[in-house]
Amino acid sequence: MPRALTTRELDVLRLLCQGLSAREIAAALGISPYTVAAHRANIKKATGTRKTAQLIVHALERGLVRLQAD
Repeated sequence: MPRALTTRELDVLRLLCQGLSAREIAAALGISPYTVAAHRANIKKATGTRKTAQLIVHALERGLVRLQAD
């Protein structure tokens, strides 16, 4: 069973779903790009996804993120 994501993991996930790179996410959150990569790996493990595209679909389907109208 997938575990709940931490607040920081949700922050990373939301920015990832906005199309930001690891470097951009790191700058926005004040963390290292390596930490972003670790969070992304933990998020994928927690959600049972293997690819970023799967992760984004998972997040949208479960209401973890919302599409924003331009």
